Amino acid sequence: MRMTSTAGQSGLRRESTGSGSLLNDCQVTQAFRHAPTEPGQFESMEDADLAAHYLTICEFVQRHVGDGTLLDVGCGSGRLYHYLTEYAGMPATSYTGIDSDGDAVRLAAARFPEAGFGRRDYGRESVASRFDCVIFNDSLHCFDDPAAILDKCVDRNMHACSVLIVALAAGQHDAVWRLLSRRGRVVDDQTVRDGNGSAWVVQALKLPRSKQGC
Repeated sequence: MRMTSTAGQSGLRRESTGSGSLLNDCQVTQAFRHAPTEPGQFESMEDADLAAHYLTICEFVQRHVGDGTLLDVGCGSGRLYHYLTEYAGMPATSYTGIDSDGDAVRLAAARFPEAGFGRRDYGRESVASRFDCVIFNDSLHCFDDPAAILDKCVDRNMHACSVLIVALAAGQHDAVWRLLSRRGRVVDDQTVRDGNGSAWVVQALKLPRSKQGC
């Protein structure tokens, strides 16, 4: 299934500083979670720690996006890109990953030079393209105004048929889930447990710009 999109990997615009920037504690968490420290760590962690919720994201992408274009907000050092290409068959040209952590982005770009990675703070900068899917994997709660981030995502980076995929630790971030329940229509929902015992909720949603029949 190929969805119509005007997506691309350029067109980034600087905005004035304001609410919506990533908080420091989340930057630290993301860097720890997504940055491998030695060769082969991606592969070793697939079966041990994080595989279940990453594979669920891959399942949702296959089911709702197909080979459409994708924006990964909070891409870290490229772990989700690795899963999407290995397990969802996503072509490199469909992917754009952004993160405010420059070290993680440099690592991702070095490891996966065929993909589009960029150092961008989504709270302060714009991506001037629309995508078939936008993913916040353990990142939406890191913005100090998630509602403003969702508004920006819908207005600037999604089209009528786009899908939003959000993954967050289960039993946490109730305010974010309430916000999503008010703003969007859930089209897929799974709670899974990773190999390290942590539980995750993964949802695919259609937001107000979206319409049925896509």
